Amino acid sequence: MLMNKEQKETLQGVIERVQAATSYTEHDKYGYVPTAMDIDNREWSSFEDAMKDVKSTVGNKIALRMLKPPEGQDRDSFMDETLTSATGFTQYSLLAQGTSTIVMLAKSETELAAVRLSGHPDSYLGHTAYRDDFNRSECQTLLQPIGRKVDLGENAMQAEILPPVQVLSDLAYGDRRAYHAFLDELLEDTIYTPKVHEIAALPDGTVIAFDPGECMYSPEYWDLSEADQFKAEEESLKLIESRLKGWDISPHLNPIDKNGDLKQDRFFPMLSMTTQIGHDQTPQTDFDGYRM
Repeated sequence: MLMNKEQKETLQGVIERVQAATSYTEHDKYGYVPTAMDIDNREWSSFEDAMKDVKSTVGNKIALRMLKPPEGQDRDSFMDETLTSATGFTQYSLLAQGTSTIVMLAKSETELAAVRLSGHPDSYLGHTAYRDDFNRSECQTLLQPIGRKVDLGENAMQAEILPPVQVLSDLAYGDRRAYHAFLDELLEDTIYTPKVHEIAALPDGTVIAFDPGECMYSPEYWDLSEADQFKAEEESLKLIESRLKGWDISPHLNPIDKNGDLKQDRFFPMLSMTTQIGHDQTPQTDFDGYRM
């Protein structure tokens, strides 16, 4: 990566502001948690009750209407039962919501995660916005799941099980644009296309994207066969790792450690949850240790 002095100074400024804004607490039970989440003092309830705090939007209305619970059961209690059975989480607290997503904090006696609820990609075939926003790629600069995603209501919705990272919503537009420019170069000639809206940070201040649409698959990816998609993703991941190792960049722009592992795993290990509705599998990895 050939950066001039101005570009380097701009990115260094971004890193410094990200580090200044990053604040985590190491909880005695749940490990690293963003300080502002205030795990011990926030209000917790069943999923069904937490859904009462969700404000209706056009996006989540569409997804929720597609979710058809079994006869005799209402939607929210069905979602509650499905999530609890699949994950072991018993308490929830609304964390954030967008136009088409809902993010809950979820906890059991020993584990904590962010549960990102959205429409299911398979329910929106032909609608590229949903395809791009709801399919989480393997890209290393994008936050990766710590548990199997849960399908809700015959692929009407999905629940992604993610680390509880700090999203820096107040970071200036210019800082987000500078990080986007860096990703444009890093992801060039890969199957990934960056579209950064918000920046998140790991506990050590390493910058990372949170939403799938921020490191989405390129349009060309979807024209490939499944076998070619797998091959193209493997090649892209190797190219990105090679660049991250070879370029003269701050370690806080590099989501991979010296061993080639994702830094997020150092702070947020995989959960003990082992099931997804209709499956009985442990979270597993594919080529070179990346998640499936």
